[in-house]
Amino acid sequence: MINGKVIIAVLVGICIVVPGLLIAFPTQAPTVSASVPFAPIKVRMEYETVIAYEIEFSDFDLDQMTLTGAKVFCIDNGTLLQDIGGSYLAATYHSRSLPAPTADELWHGTGKLLHSRLSVFLTVANASGLTALGHQFSFTWRGGQVLVEGPQTFLQNRTVPSIGPPLSGANWIGVETSIATSHHMRDQITLDNITRCPQRYAVDYMMMFDDMTYYRNDGKNNSDWYCYGADLLAVADGVVTYAIDGIEDNTPFGINSSLPLLQAGGNYVIIDIGDGNFAQYGHMIPGSVNVTVGQHVTKGQVIGLQGNSGNSYGPHLHFQLGTDPYSILASEGLPFQLDHYHTDGLLLLDSTGWPQELVRYSPPQQWSDSWMTINEWMNYGTA
Repeated sequence: MINGKVIIAVLVGICIVVPGLLIAFPTQAPTVSASVPFAPIKVRMEYETVIAYEIEFSDFDLDQMTLTGAKVFCIDNGTLLQDIGGSYLAATYHSRSLPAPTADELWHGTGKLLHSRLSVFLTVANASGLTALGHQFSFTWRGGQVLVEGPQTFLQNRTVPSIGPPLSGANWIGVETSIATSHHMRDQITLDNITRCPQRYAVDYMMMFDDMTYYRNDGKNNSDWYCYGADLLAVADGVVTYAIDGIEDNTPFGINSSLPLLQAGGNYVIIDIGDGNFAQYGHMIPGSVNVTVGQHVTKGQVIGLQGNSGNSYGPHLHFQLGTDPYSILASEGLPFQLDHYHTDGLLLLDSTGWPQELVRYSPPQQWSDSWMTINEWMNYGTA
């Protein structure tokens, strides 16, 4: 292992029989090279700890080798933390693109991948003594299985910020978060020749009422959606580093496919909230962005209105913390905890993702200060 990167060559013996003599010629399986580009961070949920990161394979022959499994170990005590295989592996593995992305795409932004990547999403009941992770991969090769030792990575010693909610009031649903198979966790973006997972901890917020609907009537107008036009709030004191406005809202249930990748966030705002954390808000109503670059904002200040611009199927707020002050897509996604929220229930979905049941908590759960669970029905009133 060199700087968290492992290069392995697996030797396999091939025997050739010559009359009166057995000669063994070693043959070498294709080289496998893997690394963890962005070291993982521990983030506390209500009842467990989450660790989310990616493994990048920079070299193995797709024609001869197929990844069939991956194991994650705790280096500190040797405990097996996760055994990834089957349909779960298929859902979290991102094969490199064929044909390969062009140099122009890699520089200016693309969802195509030069190298294959695997998303790892661990939930650990007690992670207090967990400081480093190890990996082992299995591949098929020439009709057999090859085991490959993977990279070791130390967890970042990084404080997860506690921030205020980006919205106020009740009936908010947080979707596409806290699971490995969400589109946020799956989206790998290459920009400036670097592949990142910018939406690793992102949340999509919509408003939903007891009847499990997000909109009135047929939802074909943005104004039908309960969340449309809601105030978006600064989650902490900070300084605006980027703001873009003027991108039109989409018609619900349709996305403007002509938008370039760099406008996927629609009208968006980025706020430097300190310690390398940048709060990033996407899909705002055109003309509603009411902050400017360099402006100091205070926690709870209204910065704009919830809309449906950019890569958006219906009105919602895309919120995340990232590492880049100017771009949502050039960021590595960072975790956060909410300094207060109240859970009134949990939305259950069927296999198609359609709302099936709203389990109401009675009495509601206590005020929490953690990263929320997917599909929690939340109240952001005063704690």
